[in-house]
Amino acid sequence: MKKYFIYMVCAAFSFLNVTAQTNLTNTGQLYLTANTDTVFISGSFINSSSASLFNGAGNLYVKQNLTNHEAAMSAAAGKLWLTGTSLQTVAGTEPFRTYSLALDNNAGVQLQNRIGIGDGSGGTLDFINGVITSGTNSQDVYFYSGSNYSGYTDASHVVGYVSKRGATNFTFPIGNGIVKADLDIASLSTTADFQCKYFEAGYGTYPATAPLISVFAKEFWTLDRTTGTASAQVTLKWNDARKFLNHSVPADLRVGHYTGGAWISEGGTGSGNAAIGSVSSGSISNFSPFTFASEGVVLPLKLISFNASPNEACNVNIKWTVQEETDVAAFHIQRSTDGFQWNDVEIIQVRNPTVNEKAYATTDNVADKSINWRYRLKIVQHNGQSVYSTTNSIKLNCAIAVVKVYPSVTENKVTVENLNVSNPLKSIKLLSENGQLLSQVFLPASINQIDLSTYPSGRYVVTVETKTQKQSVIITRH
Repeated sequence: MKKYFIYMVCAAFSFLNVTAQTNLTNTGQLYLTANTDTVFISGSFINSSSASLFNGAGNLYVKQNLTNHEAAMSAAAGKLWLTGTSLQTVAGTEPFRTYSLALDNNAGVQLQNRIGIGDGSGGTLDFINGVITSGTNSQDVYFYSGSNYSGYTDASHVVGYVSKRGATNFTFPIGNGIVKADLDIASLSTTADFQCKYFEAGYGTYPATAPLISVFAKEFWTLDRTTGTASAQVTLKWNDARKFLNHSVPADLRVGHYTGGAWISEGGTGSGNAAIGSVSSGSISNFSPFTFASEGVVLPLKLISFNASPNEACNVNIKWTVQEETDVAAFHIQRSTDGFQWNDVEIIQVRNPTVNEKAYATTDNVADKSINWRYRLKIVQHNGQSVYSTTNSIKLNCAIAVVKVYPSVTENKVTVENLNVSNPLKSIKLLSENGQLLSQVFLPASINQIDLSTYPSGRYVVTVETKTQKQSVIITRH
């Protein structure tokens, strides 16, 4: 493998092409002074500690790794192109600084030291293809005052730390490698340095201070003011393609801020819809972790379904399915006749809470079977705050006799007699006590007999259906 050592290049060329995946080491002075000056390095590029790299207006292409040991590198006005086809690293004992950077590598770039964008008045990071992954907070993408970026998408962004210097509004171009997770700062009171990183997991502790009732436990951002004293407004953006937030009222969402051992509200009113939207804080002067919080809904419980329906015995089966129940303490099944006064039917404590889908079921043995009942779930958090499901209305109509079934205790047979000949029977079912269908007769006569002699002793359910009604009766065979 060839290696080129460049001692002095001062605009004496318009194009230098180092091919065959050859590495290039600069130990002297490498100057690109005109916009037609181009250096294309098909291998790795090392800029040594004794070197001077000045890209005044040209284009420096690197296909493999970039290593810099030169201290106090000038941004100049040129452009660095990272255009590899496998993962590239930016390393060295000193940060690499460039006026502009173009990222065009689907395999991505890994930072092992800082890469600085801009000269203090301008400069651009162009996301063309791929993501930049930073390591520690000192291995970030640093935007100097006046610099910005283009091409920020779900497929092209920074995974890890991004820093920005200045006093202007800025959107941090960060994400999780698949979906964007940008955070905005605005209305800065003065020039300062801010550094931001997105975390896909929850912060880990969720005590909420009133008026908050819940904090999102699936993602958060750190926003640190690393230099200066500026205050700023913070905007968070939810996206169910990234993390399912599950909220019913965007206006209830707030910017949650962890400080003093608890989450507090930094204000704001969420706007958007259930799938995508944003919420902006008021002015903040101290900075620490941020995530979504709510004054009206429990986050992040997802109530997939809730259903109340009559069963064959004219009681009410209640079933619901949830996901992300880690912050839920209990479910209260509640019943009402008018939708205003509610009473608990049963309280089910959450055991072994999970983020996965879980199904619950219970039965309300209603004493009065002639009333139109309403059912709902009261969902109680660990902090004692509650939210409610939608309401299910149930019409039982069990107090109106459809048939007469006798005797209720028998050794062999029972008789089913229709009490309203103008409403003929559609079917008679014989079921086991646990609901298994044993026999069924369609369009039976007005008087019918069911033979139980072939069945073991126990309790059975006879369900009779007419055109407009249904009645279930429990019978016992000795």
